Amino acid sequence: MTTHHNRWMMVRVFSTILLFVIFSACNPPSVATPTLSADVVATVVAGTMQALPPSATPTVILTLAATHTLVSTATLTAAQVSGKVCYPGGIATDLKAYFQNTVTNLAVELSIAAGSAQYSVDVPPGSYIAYAWVTDFSNSGSYSACGQTPGCGDATPKSFTVAPGQKVTGIDLCDWSHGQFDVPYPPGFQPMARLGVVAGSISGYPYGSLPQLAVVAFSQDPPYYWYWAGTAAGQVYYTVPDLPPGDYQIVAYDDADHAGGSPAIVTVIAGQTTTADISDWASGWPANPLK
Repeated sequence: MTTHHNRWMMVRVFSTILLFVIFSACNPPSVATPTLSADVVATVVAGTMQALPPSATPTVILTLAATHTLVSTATLTAAQVSGKVCYPGGIATDLKAYFQNTVTNLAVELSIAAGSAQYSVDVPPGSYIAYAWVTDFSNSGSYSACGQTPGCGDATPKSFTVAPGQKVTGIDLCDWSHGQFDVPYPPGFQPMARLGVVAGSISGYPYGSLPQLAVVAFSQDPPYYWYWAGTAAGQVYYTVPDLPPGDYQIVAYDDADHAGGSPAIVTVIAGQTTTADISDWASGWPANPLK
């Protein structure tokens, strides 16, 4: 089964650890890169998660290599990145912005309050991509080759480079026009810990043999996003993964726009699979949003 969404998702599987680094005005001495045992890494992860509450201060997420080596903070000489902030569908909402090194996968996370028109953040020098997610990970945008250009087909995140002490402007987080698969999740993010799944059977199709279908999950919560998954011809089950928690209406469409749905609104819970069988082909359903 081929799975899609009206947002783009790229899930990375890493051995991860969250380290919060306080940038100092002093130049720290060079530190030899230590190698940690698995037990020590586990202890550091547990201690970090318990000791550090959420903060509006930019934080550094360090994705470790398989050898569990730490990067010296002496490499974190700050540069500055700034730009405009845009919002999905013009709806102002709290955002988390991520400035991810394209070589090391080191990412700086910045909290952006709803309605902010500009941002500025210090990052270590290097090559980056910049992207943002709404706080429930239901929609994402990026600094891309398209920006806000209508009809632009280039959804590739646009990399940029910052040198030590340099101020780079115009890194606008304004491209919310593409699907979810154009924007990565931040390093260490585990979708199933924050998102849920809807799955079920497909029965009672009254128009002949069961064709390919597009199964759409319509969010019943503002700002009313929708998500979809495709099925193969003859497939009598479906799965729509990676849904933010909330209430959904589930509707399937064939290529002729015949529609069938699950009779009841279903509630998605993070980390769980909710069952919604598609069996009602007689009721009135929303128009196919894919057309």
